Amino acid sequence: MVPDCELTRPVHSDMSLRATSEQLTNYFELVSHGMCIFDGSLRFLWANRRFRDLMEYPASLCKPGTSIDAFVAFDCRRGLYGSADPASIASELKIELSALRNSRVEIQLPSKQIIAIDRRRADDGAFVFVCTNITSTKRNAERSNQDSTIIRHLADAVVLTDLQYRIIFKNPAYLKLFGVILEEKKPHYLPPHDMTAHISYEHFIEDMEHAISTLGRYEFELILPLRNGDQKTIHGTLMPRRDRSANHVGYIGLYHDATHHAKDRHRLDRQDRVIAQLTDSVVVADHAGRVLDCNPATAKIFGYSFDEVKGKPFLEIIRPIGDQEEAARIAAETLRSGQSWYGELSLRHKDGHIVIADCIVQPFYDENGKHIGRIGIHRDITERHRAKMEIHRQNLIIEHMWEGVIVTDCAGEVVKYNASANRILGLGSETPESKKARDLLQDIAQQVAQYGRYEGAYQLGEENGGFIHMECLAMPVLDQAGKIDRVVSVHRDVTDRVRNQQEQKAQAERLERSRRLETLGRIAGGIAHDFNNLLTPVLGYAHLAKADLPEGSQPKNDIMRVISGMEKARDMVRQILTFGQRIDAPKQPEHFDTLIASNLDLLEGSLSESIKVVWKPGCGDAVIACNKTAIGQILMNLCWNAAQAMPEGGTLLIETDQGGDWSNIKQDHDLDGTAHVRLLVGDTGPGIEQSNIDLIFEPFFTTKNSGNNTGLGLSVVHGIVRAHGGVITASNRQPKGACFEVFLPQYMDASGESRPQQAPGANDARHGRGETILIVDDDDDVRELMARMLLKSGFTPLSASNGFQAYELLEKNPDIRLVLTDLNMPGMTGDQLARKIRDDGRSIPILLMSAIIDARIVRDYQSWGVHALLHKPIIPDDLIHELFSHINPTKDQDCAEENIC
Repeated sequence: MVPDCELTRPVHSDMSLRATSEQLTNYFELVSHGMCIFDGSLRFLWANRRFRDLMEYPASLCKPGTSIDAFVAFDCRRGLYGSADPASIASELKIELSALRNSRVEIQLPSKQIIAIDRRRADDGAFVFVCTNITSTKRNAERSNQDSTIIRHLADAVVLTDLQYRIIFKNPAYLKLFGVILEEKKPHYLPPHDMTAHISYEHFIEDMEHAISTLGRYEFELILPLRNGDQKTIHGTLMPRRDRSANHVGYIGLYHDATHHAKDRHRLDRQDRVIAQLTDSVVVADHAGRVLDCNPATAKIFGYSFDEVKGKPFLEIIRPIGDQEEAARIAAETLRSGQSWYGELSLRHKDGHIVIADCIVQPFYDENGKHIGRIGIHRDITERHRAKMEIHRQNLIIEHMWEGVIVTDCAGEVVKYNASANRILGLGSETPESKKARDLLQDIAQQVAQYGRYEGAYQLGEENGGFIHMECLAMPVLDQAGKIDRVVSVHRDVTDRVRNQQEQKAQAERLERSRRLETLGRIAGGIAHDFNNLLTPVLGYAHLAKADLPEGSQPKNDIMRVISGMEKARDMVRQILTFGQRIDAPKQPEHFDTLIASNLDLLEGSLSESIKVVWKPGCGDAVIACNKTAIGQILMNLCWNAAQAMPEGGTLLIETDQGGDWSNIKQDHDLDGTAHVRLLVGDTGPGIEQSNIDLIFEPFFTTKNSGNNTGLGLSVVHGIVRAHGGVITASNRQPKGACFEVFLPQYMDASGESRPQQAPGANDARHGRGETILIVDDDDDVRELMARMLLKSGFTPLSASNGFQAYELLEKNPDIRLVLTDLNMPGMTGDQLARKIRDDGRSIPILLMSAIIDARIVRDYQSWGVHALLHKPIIPDDLIHELFSHINPTKDQDCAEENIC
């Protein structure tokens, strides 16, 4: 047992940690080294079990009080000290231990285990022996020395490097292979570092790391130039070098001179490339005709890849046709006799078509001159063979061509012609038309002689008085001396094509006019956008000024006239926006006849009593998806135009129908959809001048006096119709009058029930209770205007000039009840602000203002988290109505998805 001892570590002022000798004994039994303790007189005190196992001492020896002499005597008996006297060994050991405080010895036990013993003397004079088994370490070192000796004598060059590619070992063959003298003090790296080679060192390292990471090794060739102008090719293999723990510690490189092998390989590669680039098929076969190899041209000529023919009899695959099987048999017999064979065979391609080939088959010998097979060379002469038939085929083709083909001499006299030439030009008869054709051929021959070719068009009269439109292309046929021997001309009847082109030209002109209208509409829409922004503060401040003036006063009357003028300007801007199709107002399913009929009372009240309105509904339950206000605008504009065309009175016809044969309209005007309704508005006026029909929908075009019309009415109608996916046409009626037809697509999947929307009430008398409204607009005038409108209606305005400032105000003012923001602002736009508010989980109502509300905004605003859209310019009543609609919604408020003011 280890003598009792005490280990004390302060834990608290009144506590300590104690370990008994028994506990320490148990602890020392757990260590991996053997441990033994002798007292100062070298008598045994204690040892752990690991010590006895390593030193192979019996338990009877390891008892307290046993002298070290007994251990030495036991070691001598088992031959650790040879034939030496135990007493002498013990005496020398004691002297050594007393002289050295620390020492180390290595001994080999009879079991061949090698044990290292570290001997230490403690301060109290005791001796501690620590034993470690180093058998594997010793043997690994021996093997490493053996491996190093083998590597040094290898004929191949071997290098070891660290992870930075620095060479830490190289054998003599390395120095000999690369012909360099390495300075020991200078670090050296893997070739081709500091060498002239075909690849840069950076690319070499990059390729090496990629190959090792994917394949575990990197094989390569280095091409080094020599002083005599030749080059040396070195083959190398690099692999990762790992320690005993499998850690990557560097690289192992193996190199050998592959110059001769590379030259042989390059020569064979060159021969292979020559054979591979031949256009003739080359097939190598054994005595039985089984394919050993073939070049790529074989697959191109016969359709079979090498994998498909390898090891198979080639002639059985490409099977000679008919009686040529006998020729193939004769060729085989000739080859067996060691002779060559030449002939022409019709062979079968993989896809079944016939390949006519010139064949040369000759014996094939190995490098020792032994006859080991045959080589077959096949040249595809199929095209040459076909050329023999081409003249006959061309004659047949020319004879059956739809075009007329005529061959004349150099003077234009007819030599030959096909059936179509006779049919078209009547060359086989003596008629005035045929004579005219022959004169034409002489002119064509002269043109060819002068210019080298002729290409033109001409007309021939028909018996019915019409014309046949012809195209002609003529080319010379030269003799061997380069002179014109014949003239060949091809005559094609292009009457149908010319008529179709005339039709297409007219259609293209109509389409171009439509596109021009749409382009002008977009330009007008852009102008209207800027004008709307200018109108917003003018109209808003005018309403505020009106509210502060006493009723009946002259200033109030004046300001009301200003407001009236501004509202007319606003309405004209909206007409321009509608013309430009910049407003895609919400569309609802509406019964078409009901919608038209709902506007008749207003229409009849605005017309002269001398005009009789005839209403002929014909659409039944047909439904369209539309903005009913816009459809009413179409009807009113068309009817007012018709009424102005009848100042003395007349009949105004309003008719609807569906399901007519409107295929021409669909084709000429790209009408969308399959089922449509039609609105027809006709009058009994003087009609439209034919020269004006194509211009009537142009913006600002009018036939009226400048004081009576702006010229925007029909162009606005055109824009509304196109925005609804429809088409409008204008024509004259018989016996007199003008007619406008509007075609609109039916809404096939709707229930057909209309749902009129509730309009905001004028002069909304409700008053706020101090609710805080956040106004966001980059225009100072607009912010001030909105703030004054809100103050006047009992709200508390809070203003921000941009989206970032608005977001900060929302964070600091939780009592904000609604956000009123402009759409187009620098930095953060209105839709971005709305999305950011919604992303934070806020449910505060958001109203979005814009001078332009286009189809994209109408489609997407709800996905931004916006409750409603306000169209600038905004008047106070509309604004206050929208605020109350979203701050204090009533129970019976309309819950329609789209809310645009």
